[in-house]
Formats: sequence, C-alpha cells, structure tokens
Amino acid sequence: MFWYSEALYSQAGSKEGLGASREVIHLLEGKQVRTEEEERIFVKSKGRFSLSPEIHKEYEVLSARFPRNADIQADYLDLAIEARDLEKGNAVFAKLVREFPEKREDFKSFEIRIAFAKSRWNKAVRLIEEVLQKKPYLWSYRRDLAESYVNAGDWKRGIAEYEKVYNVSGNQLKVVEPLRDLHALYDNRVATRFTLTDFGEDDFKIWGASFQSFVSDKLQIRGEGTYGLFHAPSSSFDGAVEEGKFSLGTSVTDGWSWGVGGGFGHSPLRMTPSGSGWTKFAKPSRYGFGVGFDYRQLRTDFPQAVSAGDLRDTFTADGHFHWGKRLYLYGRYQFSRNYLPDGLHANDHFF
Repeated sequence: MFWYSEALYSQAGSKEGLGASREVIHLLEGKQVRTEEEERIFVKSKGRFSLSPEIHKEYEVLSARFPRNADIQADYLDLAIEARDLEKGNAVFAKLVREFPEKREDFKSFEIRIAFAKSRWNKAVRLIEEVLQKKPYLWSYRRDLAESYVNAGDWKRGIAEYEKVYNVSGNQLKVVEPLRDLHALYDNRVATRFTLTDFGEDDFKIWGASFQSFVSDKLQIRGEGTYGLFHAPSSSFDGAVEEGKFSLGTSVTDGWSWGVGGGFGHSPLRMTPSGSGWTKFAKPSRYGFGVGFDYRQLRTDFPQAVSAGDLRDTFTADGHFHWGKRLYLYGRYQFSRNYLPDGLHANDHFF
C-alpha cells in the first residue's frame, strides 16, 4: 500500500496519493511494535500531509535509532523539497552525502530537484547532463534538461531537447504545450491580420502585417505595419491612417531584459514619429516586474480619436507573483497623457 500511495502521489497528484497514505497510516498506527521498514513507511506517510515540527522530531529520532538507513534520510529530504523547506533540504542533503558517500550518485536526483526549486538553472543543466552522459535514454531527465536550458536562456537547445523527447514518447511527458509556446516565441515568422470594429454608426477596418526574427540567440527584432480605413459620421470624418512600428530587444526568461523601438503614424490631420522602450526582470515560476513607455503614439483605437488627431504618451508598470503551485497574482498600472494638435490634453489612470 505504501508504494502504491507513493506512485499515486507522483503520478496522479496529491489528492489521490494522500488518500492512499491515509490508509497506510491507519494500517500501521495500531501496531504496538513496528519493524524498521514499517517505522520508515509510517513517518513518511504522515509527512505527506504536513512537514510539521512533530514530523521533524520523528525524523530526528528515527535517524538516531537507525543511523545506517539512508532511505530514512532520503525520505526526509524528499518531504523537505516537496514542502519547499530548502534550508532543511540542504542540511539533510549535506548529511546524506557526508554519511553515505558511496551513494552520492543515487542522491543526484535530489540535488537536481533542489536546483529547480532555487531556479538555479545552469547548475540543473550541469547535473542533468552528468546523469545523461551515463544513461542517455532517461527521457524524463531529458524533459527536465529542456526546461532547464530554456530557463537558463538557451532556448535553441531547449527546443532541440523537447523535440527529442516528443519524437520518442509523444506527449506522455507533457512536452507539446511548452514546445508550441517556444516555437511561437522564437520562430522567425510573418503574420497578417484584419479587424473590423463597429461602434454603431462609426466603424473602422484595419489591415496589418507583422514579423519577428532573432538577430542572435537573445536579441530579437519585431516590426508591424497597419493600414486603417475609418468611417465616423458622428465626427464628420472619413479617412485612412497608416502606422508602422519596430523594436529591438532581448528575450530572456530569467533575469533582466530590455527593448527599444520607434515608429510613425500618419492620418489626414497629422504625421508623427513615436518612440518606445521597456525593461523587465523575471524569475521563472516565482515573480517578475517591468516598466515601459510609448511616446507620441498616434491613437488609432477609436474613430473619434483619429478624427481629432489625438496623440498619447503612456507609462505602464506591471508585476506578477506565484504563490505556491496554484495561486498566481498579477497587477498592472497605466498612466496616459492624451493631447490634441491645439495643445489641449487630459490624463487618465488605469489599474
């Protein structure tokens, strides 16, 4: 039952696994005398529910009673990593390596998990590559290697590893979604679009084309051009607007990235150049924040703005934070300064 509960926990998720762990506890808690292996199983099953101070104490007692049982310490380390108690995890890992040096290679999977938990992707790459040099067909490790490459900024090698895993195992290791997202982010591509927006008696049609390409592994160039036809009887305006944008920036998933750009807008009322820029910082699956601006951008979001020759300066700030595995928090603030050709202007805020 214990091994069944562990398999359920790793494959089906915590709900099914905890149900099986509860059965293990029920079977063993009534025994007055438990064997060494039963003691190990009993404490591990209780630890699945919470790595509480009581569980920490029980592992200290078990380690003292059975000092040559490496599996007890490995279970303790597994629970500490799962609970993201990385300080305790580091301490238990160091003790395992010190007391059982002959099993150093057996503990490498724990070291990789700690590197993942700390977002130390270059270290994770090194550790996984060491494992795959000896066992190149561990496809779950190759999947983790692909993720580590991408988070370390080496997206080309990440895509190559994901594709190796997909060619052998299909989507059994859930590689289709990250592979699709990576191709969307990094492939050289050209796209076209058409939009029709109806505001009642006013409407506008916009045709556009965009492209993206990488100058180097981390330096990306983007561009877009649009042509819009605006029909606005409410403002006594009919006319065409052309707009173009380009940007050059870094594409980094872990750490700082930046970008600068420019463009132009042309309407029957005015022609204007514009500038833009942004910078952001991110830690994958943990947190990130960024700021950006657009300067003298011709407004083309509704006919009245176009008919008035409205320009906009915009400043934005956003951030996100991952709380555990299920909660994701995101916030965004935008300040805009809108102004007309005669100098009149108004500000607005958006949260």
